[in-house]
Amino acid sequence: MLEAVDMMSYWMTAYVLVWPALVAVVLSVLVLSFIREWRAARKEGRAMI
Repeated sequence: MLEAVDMMSYWMTAYVLVWPALVAVVLSVLVLSFIREWRAARKEGRAMI
C-alpha cells in the first residue's frame, strides 16, 4: 500500500511540474510567432489587423 502512495505522489508531482513547462513552451511559440509576423508586416508597410 505504501508503494502505491509513493507512486501516486510521484505522478502527481510530475503532473504539477510538467503543465507549467508545457504552457511556457506554447506561450513562447505564440509570442515569437506574433513578433515575427509583426516585424514582417512593419517591414512591408501593412497593418497587422
